[in-house]
Amino acid sequence: MRFINTVKIPKINWRALRHGQISFRMIANLFIISLLIIPSYFGIRIGFFDLTALRVIEILLYFSIFSSGRKRQEFISLLKHCKHIVWIALYAVIVIYTNLFHLSLNTIFYWFTNVFMVLFAVMYLLRYEYSPEQFLSLIYKCLLFVCLLSPLELVIGKSPFLYLNTLGKEVGSVQRFDAMRIKGPCWETNSYGLYLMIFFPFICYDVRQKKIDLCSQPLLLVLFIVNIFLTGARLAIGQLALSVFLILILSGKKEVKKALLFAGVFMPAVLLFLIIFRDGMAQGIWRTIFSAVDFIFNTDYSVRFGAQADILEDSAYYRELLFNNTILKNWPDPLLGRGGAFNFHLYIEGYDIKSIDNFYVAQYVTYAWPGLIAWIFMSVSYFTDSVKKAVKNINLAKLFAICWICYFIGLWYLDQLQTFPLMMIFFALEDSITAKSKRSTLFEKYDSSLAE
Repeated sequence: MRFINTVKIPKINWRALRHGQISFRMIANLFIISLLIIPSYFGIRIGFFDLTALRVIEILLYFSIFSSGRKRQEFISLLKHCKHIVWIALYAVIVIYTNLFHLSLNTIFYWFTNVFMVLFAVMYLLRYEYSPEQFLSLIYKCLLFVCLLSPLELVIGKSPFLYLNTLGKEVGSVQRFDAMRIKGPCWETNSYGLYLMIFFPFICYDVRQKKIDLCSQPLLLVLFIVNIFLTGARLAIGQLALSVFLILILSGKKEVKKALLFAGVFMPAVLLFLIIFRDGMAQGIWRTIFSAVDFIFNTDYSVRFGAQADILEDSAYYRELLFNNTILKNWPDPLLGRGGAFNFHLYIEGYDIKSIDNFYVAQYVTYAWPGLIAWIFMSVSYFTDSVKKAVKNINLAKLFAICWICYFIGLWYLDQLQTFPLMMIFFALEDSITAKSKRSTLFEKYDSSLAE
């Protein structure tokens, strides 16, 4: 954690704040904090529109940009030179016309305020405001806060972030196999699992040495692993295993030895805890681990720890039915989706399906083939760009590729669960890897690994 402590984030000038003087850096810091820490159920309701903390700070940020002639020109220039702008614009057009035809203004607002505006705001901040050290240090501090606070749910019986639920949204406690599952600042446990796995590859980046190091943030690494297991999300555990495997493959020999040494100390301690404390929580962790193993290898080890085999089988078969009876049958309409306000409901082979736990199916139902194809091309354009940079031995681009692979595999088993604002951070980060930053040589074209 040495890097986190040595890189300073500018402190709030309380005297200036009392006089109504808020610096652009202060707004930028609050914007990042609102993305990572403040839950989306914190805000006020205005008609059909939720004015969340993120949207309030986003308005302040964009007002600050467009009220300054220099910043406004910088922002416009950034849009002109964005390599992915065509796909972003195409998808935005599809979102607009679909949700105007099947009226859902709230969905339009969501995509613009929580996705597109977040993407361009973070791109601007990375290009003109933050140095890489400042940006990643702020990210790490936010993640440290979230990972320390979230497990308190096991003690107090509800997420501590729920004290900010001013919108009165239903965010209940969730259990699997009689074990409570934490959800952090998210709406549900699977969403928190996606949240953690979006950021996991990037806590394995040594900013100073510009190299991949699984143990570059040891405290965060331990907290991430603990939080992921406490979500009880089989998918997140599977993603974690895949991510660690890919990170080790791309690491140097020194970093691999360091990671193995860390595992040699950490894993026996965890196993000892699980063996000694045979309570509901420990059994729940065992069930979660083996449920993930069963999920990947099609085994049934978790049943020995109390998991219900019929529920696990139904979960897998339901997803197969969902895909076969929507995309493969061109249902409901291959050209014009049903929009964000559509209440999905299918009754197939005795299954009453009311939710879509597959992002690609959800995109097809909502925006039909045009929306699904536009989204895939937009996302793949970022991925291929990162692969090109990874081939040039840019380590941050390699981690972005890992993040992309794990996240988009996860979307086969879940909807995005309001995690796109977080993913936009790394779309912006990928876009800035070789860009000339006004603040510093952020993501240099070639990093230190090239010289090794």
